Amino acid sequence: MRTADHQLLFLPPVQPLVQRFGRDFFRTAPDQPGVYLMCGAAEGVLYVGKARNLRKRLASYCSANCERLPRKLRRLLMAVERIHWDICCDEATAISRERDLLLALRPRFNSVGTYPAPPLHLGWQRTNLGLAVGCANATEDYERCQGPFRRLRPAYAALLRLVWRVLNSSVSIHELPRRLLGDAPPARWVFGTERADQKNRANELVEYLDGFWRGESIDLVAWLLQSSPAGSLFEEQWRAQDAECLLKFFERVIRRRKDADAESTLLEERRRREVHG
Repeated sequence: MRTADHQLLFLPPVQPLVQRFGRDFFRTAPDQPGVYLMCGAAEGVLYVGKARNLRKRLASYCSANCERLPRKLRRLLMAVERIHWDICCDEATAISRERDLLLALRPRFNSVGTYPAPPLHLGWQRTNLGLAVGCANATEDYERCQGPFRRLRPAYAALLRLVWRVLNSSVSIHELPRRLLGDAPPARWVFGTERADQKNRANELVEYLDGFWRGESIDLVAWLLQSSPAGSLFEEQWRAQDAECLLKFFERVIRRRKDADAESTLLEERRRREVHG
């Protein structure tokens, strides 16, 4: 038997999950979004993961050559005795379900997401260099500030990319700064407003930011899309994905406001009952 690099092997590569469960077990996994739990004999849940397609994701473990995997993953596969899965209606629900399970179970083979993300504030202010937007644990030095929010960074990153495109409509999207490409953007970013058109659009932007982050108006997203130039299919898909990220975050802000209003109503009702005996 030979490997992909043509090295001769005297024995087939070790595939612990195939040996333990058989290939037919993995064919029974649904080709739907969901979460899966890998469990040990006595330790309970060892690892939690999510997948757009459970069958394909679990099959990737099944076909992996154990000798070529990182040591931590090899240890996990050797320890797994049971695999369970939970079907979700879509990938977004699977991501949310995975997040809840990680926080509740804290499996020892998961290295990310097992502790709640710290609440962060988002702030913005005008400076001599332009419009500064920041995401930090505290933003007392910003003129305008909203929060705290949990899981803010992906929405913050999407906001920075969309704002950059609006304020830099005359250049190619390929000039987007590398530091804005991922979901871990810099804690502070200053958008230059040297040109008159940039200043005008920055002024419009500030009008929309407050209402969005307070959960009062969703007009910010439509303005960001309408104010940036149309681009290639790739750019349109990229902008749509970032806009969707902001829309989902806005839904969370609205739910938080409703929960806070309901709690405030209950407290007020309780005070009234106490006053009137």
